[in-house]
Amino acid sequence: MERDINIYHCCTQKTASRWFKVFFEHEIFQKYCPLEVSSYQEVRWEDPETPGRIFFALYTDWEHFVKMPKPEKHKFFFMLRDPRDVVVSWYYSVRYSHAVMGQIGDWRKCLSKLPMEAGLKYSIRKLQRMGYFEKQKSWVKNAPKESIFTYEYFCKKQFNFFYWKLFKRLGIEMPKEELSRLLKECSFKAITGRRRGIENRQSNYRKGMPGDWMEHFSVDVYKYFREMTDNVHEELGYE
Repeated sequence: MERDINIYHCCTQKTASRWFKVFFEHEIFQKYCPLEVSSYQEVRWEDPETPGRIFFALYTDWEHFVKMPKPEKHKFFFMLRDPRDVVVSWYYSVRYSHAVMGQIGDWRKCLSKLPMEAGLKYSIRKLQRMGYFEKQKSWVKNAPKESIFTYEYFCKKQFNFFYWKLFKRLGIEMPKEELSRLLKECSFKAITGRRRGIENRQSNYRKGMPGDWMEHFSVDVYKYFREMTDNVHEELGYE
């Protein structure tokens, strides 16, 4: 792996960005990709053209990413997630587990007073007004297709996701047995002590399962989502 290169992990919130930090900082990953791991907050304060780093969880749309100064040698990828699952994940995060900062406290007070269905509608409105879905669309409409990776495939086929997809994109060579060990040590169970799908509402790693929206969206909530977002899930390829 070249050391005079930058890698940009672009995404929106609720796409396993915390997990990727753990993965990138793990000693096995660093052995085969020895780049300094920097958070998205540091992009604002440090020169993003400085080579030799992985910027994780860069919450941005395609247009801003293109304009951001970058070294000549750089690679990037974007994590996409079903926006319906995003709504559910955002609801539980703000309602229970997210650290109180910024507007989280006010949003939590509102959600604590609302029944589940109304809370999901509240979450849809907030995400829409914050431009969350527009960020997703900007990548799907404009970025190279080979740069877009889905949360769903990441959850279901982790080894293939990394070995055959992401590592090929980033130019990372890692023996299969090392990747298997890395994924085991960074697994949902290793981090949380729970099997994937076992819920803990107080944890930032609540459940880790795609398709959760089907258990939470009533017919009315689904209709509301479609109307508020103009069927954004279809534009993103989720239907």
